[in-house]
Formats: sequence, C-alpha cells, structure tokens
Amino acid sequence: MLRSLKRAESTTAAVRRILINEAGNLPNLDQVGGKLHMSKSTLKRRLENESTNFRIICDEVRNLLAQKYLTDTELSVEDIAHLLGYTEMTNFRRAFMRWNKMAPSKFRASS
Repeated sequence: MLRSLKRAESTTAAVRRILINEAGNLPNLDQVGGKLHMSKSTLKRRLENESTNFRIICDEVRNLLAQKYLTDTELSVEDIAHLLGYTEMTNFRRAFMRWNKMAPSKFRASS
C-alpha cells in the first residue's frame, strides 16, 4: 500500500520536496537521483516525460526560497545568494531579476 502511494507522487514533486528539504545545501542531479533510488539518466528521462528538467525545478525552488528569505528574514541579499548556492551575488541578482522582473532589494521593499 505504501509503495503505491509513493509511486503516485510525480517525479517533479519528489524532486521539489527533496530540494526544499535540503534548502541550505541544494543537492545536484546525481544526489537527488540517489535519494530517489534511480540513476541520473532515469531521473532526467522521468522529468522529461513530465515536460520539465532539473534546472527548471531548481530555479523554481530557488525562487520560492529567495522570496521567502527576502520576505521573512533580515538576511542580506548576499547571505541569501550564498544560502541558495550562488558563489557570486551578481549571479543571484541576475537570476532573481529573470524570475521576478525586479531586483531582490526592490522585492523586499515591496513586501
């Protein structure tokens, strides 16, 4: 019964759940595959069958976490970038602008 319930969860949802649970240290494709007991190629194929890919899901989760950190904490934008796995704050700022059409500081001020 538990096995059938586990299979009912989409691969995309399972990947999102893992990434959110590991928010402080986002795992890579191989690590997520290991947690789901499947190879990297199987994980990629299953995500493709669900019309998505690992990068898209990572971006969704990073954006969700970034918005939450900006809204609910006093962390600096640089600290948030680091928490989300960005080595350079400018790369995080660029990604945030792509996701939300505004700078992280402007998002924080508007929330």
